[in-house]
Amino acid sequence: MDDGGLPAEDTFKWIDEGLKSVDAVISGSIDCQYWDREVWGATIRSDKVELYSLLEESCSALLDIHAFNTALKEWLDFMVSEDRAARLEISTG
Repeated sequence: MDDGGLPAEDTFKWIDEGLKSVDAVISGSIDCQYWDREVWGATIRSDKVELYSLLEESCSALLDIHAFNTALKEWLDFMVSEDRAARLEISTG
């Protein structure tokens, strides 16, 4: 995922928005949610998530919604741990 030069905190917020969208669909609050960024997007439905390129129509993949939710949570955990590690290196540097 390209951060587009944005600070890590913006990426954390964006992933958190995705998690909230997934939770809303899983809970039945909404039927479908669209979530995208610069070059790719996701259509989140109760049973599956379609990930797709915003630039190339033939590039897409389907995931189980729970697998997608887990992937987002783990990606956020990874990003937070990488950000903390970078801050530690700078402060102890």
